[in-house]
Amino acid sequence: MKAKPAAPDTYASIRQTAARALLESATLDAAVAEILRALSTDLDWPLALYWIAGPDDRALRCRSIWASDALKRADVVEASRVAIIADDAKDDPAARAYEGREPVWIEDLSISPPAAVAPRLKMARTAGLMSSSSFPISDKTGSVGAIELYSLRKRAPDDATLALMAEVGHEICEVFRRQEAQATALEAVARSRDELEQVLAALPDGITVLDEDGRMIYANDAAGRIVGLTSGNDFMRESREVVLKGFHLYDETGHPLQMNELPGGHALQGRRDKKLVRMKSLDGRIERWVFLEAVPIIGSGGRVHRVVNIIHDMTNQHRVEQENVRLVGEAHEALRAREDLLAIVSHDLRNPLGVVLASTALLLKSNLPPDKQERARRQVEAIQRAGNRMNRLIRDLLDFASIQAGRLSVSKHPQDVAAMVNEVLEVTEPLAATKSHRLVADVAPELAVRCDHDRVIQLFSNLVGNAVKFTPDGGTITVRAAPEGGILRFSVTDTGPGISADELPHVFDRYYQAQRRNRDGIGLGLSIARGIVEAHGGRIWAESEEGKGSTFSFTLAPRSQEDDPAADETR
Repeated sequence: MKAKPAAPDTYASIRQTAARALLESATLDAAVAEILRALSTDLDWPLALYWIAGPDDRALRCRSIWASDALKRADVVEASRVAIIADDAKDDPAARAYEGREPVWIEDLSISPPAAVAPRLKMARTAGLMSSSSFPISDKTGSVGAIELYSLRKRAPDDATLALMAEVGHEICEVFRRQEAQATALEAVARSRDELEQVLAALPDGITVLDEDGRMIYANDAAGRIVGLTSGNDFMRESREVVLKGFHLYDETGHPLQMNELPGGHALQGRRDKKLVRMKSLDGRIERWVFLEAVPIIGSGGRVHRVVNIIHDMTNQHRVEQENVRLVGEAHEALRAREDLLAIVSHDLRNPLGVVLASTALLLKSNLPPDKQERARRQVEAIQRAGNRMNRLIRDLLDFASIQAGRLSVSKHPQDVAAMVNEVLEVTEPLAATKSHRLVADVAPELAVRCDHDRVIQLFSNLVGNAVKFTPDGGTITVRAAPEGGILRFSVTDTGPGISADELPHVFDRYYQAQRRNRDGIGLGLSIARGIVEAHGGRIWAESEEGKGSTFSFTLAPRSQEDDPAADETR
């Protein structure tokens, strides 16, 4: 016969206590300790234990115990505190509940056969405990632990307690899973930050970062060495103002410079600036020519959030300039490309990292009850999207570097044009659906081309993705492919706002996007698209009129016009 359950209000009170503890407690262990207290005092289970399985060996270890005053020093309490229970320990009720994902209720501990009684149960019986019940902490994917209760009287299973513990076990498991995801995300962020620190520390150029008030918050070791210090930490400790007061500063004409005339001062006002500066220490020990460039990082409110300073020691280059102007010009151009890249790394790779940090911070504060799980899911998805964006940014940077170095390789094989177009549209469909775009494919039948499948998909994705980005909600994006004069012409047409006549000649320039208001990328997508087309021997161009949409077209030779099918690898 089942025991009479406690009053309904008691169970409701415990549910409220569990929800509040899981929402407000600083840690999961603290929340479960509060839940154990409520179960013990409100439902008359004078001993309650919380077990969690290890991530590697799956053995159960006790994380929290609530015991009445009479039981606090009982052997069963001390033994449980240090116990490590294998997940397949068939004689231990906590292990059985964890492994089987079902409650294990022992109504009368005194009648269990001695050979089948676990050592802890024998100790519980010695302490006067008569009944035990164990409940899994689990969800659909599996168990993570168990809650174990002991009573001083014989108790038969009751439906109210079983239902309550099923709910509590599920809620604890959800919070545990969420915290695992949070820990994984934070580890990924830490690794990313460490890797970025290693990259910046290895650069030969000095890199410093100022906050919105002009205070230095980062300096790599190269920056410290340029000004005669041992490390970047010394530079920050001394402060930018103190260090620069130890130097006379001059421009190329020999005109003295004040600190507010340096590029960093202009960048704090929102203007990117660069300048060749002669630095001469007051004691005469150091004299250098340095090329300074400062890049303002604009925050969401339109104000300067950070300033990235790039310091390149140009002493040797300046000597070369006095002998050969052409060589210095080439050095400046190479330096500019490298500094642009560093500025992009410092800005565009920080944005997705910021999303990861913000999202994980919210997750850490959001020990939410089940009715708010959707919000937590969206935050985790934000982390995933940020990580994917980082991968795309890095891929674009690597591809652009290959194009600039003339090393972009394509592997040509016969491809079905319609299949490639459909592949791109299928991938783009979810993004287009969020803006209610209509995607249309207009491909002539039986078209084939010899090309690098992955590179052409990347090319198409850049063009279609650009169209989705700039086309207003409800617009139409059309992808066409047809033979034209012995070649194949492909085009992507949108119904967006179009491109002005002044901007149109520059859309394929590197970093062009970085100069426009819509800054969802780093401005390399179209430049990379041009590199892919040219590597295939084709050409790419844009046609647009403000207010009437845009069309981006490119050509590839059809399969029949390839010179030598065996020569599939080209630059």
